[in-house]
Amino acid sequence: MNYRLVHGSVKHKLAWSSPIESTSFDPVLVTLAEGLKETMHPYAFVARQGFVELLQIPNSGVKTLPVLSKIIAPIRTALSHSDNNVSRSWTYCRISLNVFSG
Repeated sequence: MNYRLVHGSVKHKLAWSSPIESTSFDPVLVTLAEGLKETMHPYAFVARQGFVELLQIPNSGVKTLPVLSKIIAPIRTALSHSDNNVSRSWTYCRISLNVFSG
């Protein structure tokens, strides 16, 4: 993957090794969507934050539409997860997906 986790004293963030706008959504967005079911740090944070950051780049819709069918199954898995933290992570990501879809 072309990102890494930067541990801050208060807040964590992702550092992208190349411009995020040039990131290929297949397989990165698909992998991050699959990670939404994770419950352990840092996996849960990376999946949630990376998913949101990719959807927030300008014109992300053009890159998201071709992989939309690939991220539906992982999203359903996250929605049906018994852990409430996974459900909250998905809710956070859903806001970005709603903004993307208009």
